[in-house]
Amino acid sequence: MIIDGNGHVRWIATGYYGSPTALADEISIIIEEIKKEVPPKFREENIVFHGKDTLRYGATLTVPDTPGKHPAIVIASGTYPQDRDGSMAGHKIYKQIAEYLSSKGIAVLRVDDRGVGESNGVYADATTADFAEDVIAGVEYLKSRHDIDRRKIGVLGHSEGGASCSIAASRCKDIKFLISAAGLMTDGLNSVIRQNRDIVASRQYDPF
Repeated sequence: MIIDGNGHVRWIATGYYGSPTALADEISIIIEEIKKEVPPKFREENIVFHGKDTLRYGATLTVPDTPGKHPAIVIASGTYPQDRDGSMAGHKIYKQIAEYLSSKGIAVLRVDDRGVGESNGVYADATTADFAEDVIAGVEYLKSRHDIDRRKIGVLGHSEGGASCSIAASRCKDIKFLISAAGLMTDGLNSVIRQNRDIVASRQYDPF
């Protein structure tokens, strides 16, 4: 298996069908071809911006490396404190999403959750509505930049972020579009009940 520098699987071989030398040669050829690829044209900035009261957010903004103003997306994370990259099980999910979209001409702001990384605040004391205010703070920051098209700012919400971005859009007219990735399709209480039932049903317990 060959995995590139962005964590993407680029080549897989299953089983053994030839000599070790032939396999090594094939791997070498594929690696050299990947090295020749033109890298994505975007730049990455580590930033800090502020929200209501004393809230401070640490974030990373990826911006297409082309002139002019760009459409932009704020990533709203799901439940449980997460860093800006969405690091889960060895994968940096939000970082991969941001880099892909920025390579296609869209700026992406990904933010440390409250109390994580460079962001302050207490995650456990916040509600989904509070997280919506975090999204709005990100939108306000994007509006302040000369390289962002403030008429084309949206939010990508993952899981609970699908709910917080919807709340944010109802409060902020500057959010022009929403993308819900595995967002809630029912009210919060029923979602939590269903989730816990599924967790219990999937567990195997030893009989007493």
